[in-house]
Amino acid sequence: MSHKRIKIPGAEGYSELLNALEHDGKNIEYITIETIEKINQMLDNDLFNRTNLDSIQSFASKSVVNIPTLNDNNDTYDLVIKCNERLEILVEHVKHEEFLFIENAEKICGLIDLNVMYNNRINYETQLLWKNEIIEMQGQISSNHMDILNYYRNRSEIASNILKEPRISDYWEQLIEIDEDFFFKLRTILFNLRLFHLRLFRIVYNWIHPSK
Repeated sequence: MSHKRIKIPGAEGYSELLNALEHDGKNIEYITIETIEKINQMLDNDLFNRTNLDSIQSFASKSVVNIPTLNDNNDTYDLVIKCNERLEILVEHVKHEEFLFIENAEKICGLIDLNVMYNNRINYETQLLWKNEIIEMQGQISSNHMDILNYYRNRSEIASNILKEPRISDYWEQLIEIDEDFFFKLRTILFNLRLFHLRLFRIVYNWIHPSK
């Protein structure tokens, strides 16, 4: 069985690779500013604005529907619990910003591990503090993502209760309440992401402009 040989770059190739990584890392200075502005717009637009809460409530109350089914040539109806389509749109926006932060944070951690920032006379102790700060933010984002997963699990449990006992109105109210709560949680996650991007910008800025 033959194996492909991996070409290890020499000193010149390694230097070119480090320069490429450094250039990529410095681009994060502009990416974070653009992302912060984008998040500001998202928090102010119709999707994440508090005035959108009425739409969230409306979608929640309409998520329990009767779906016609054909059984032995007789029309019957099954209760179906639909997802809150309005919230699904917000989740996709939040997950995109989470992914963007994680990707950029990993790039900066990689530069620290390779000690590329030492070229700007940033001592390793400072770099280590920056890396610990980034890891802390990544941990918070992982926790936020678990909040999203917990929402789906809890909503599924409430939906199951509705299907089992559709005459108990409290279950229906719980469905609306959990969607309302999740809307505000998504806003909070977005606020945190804006802060995290700002903190990441500060780290990159202090690396690129150490004299300032």
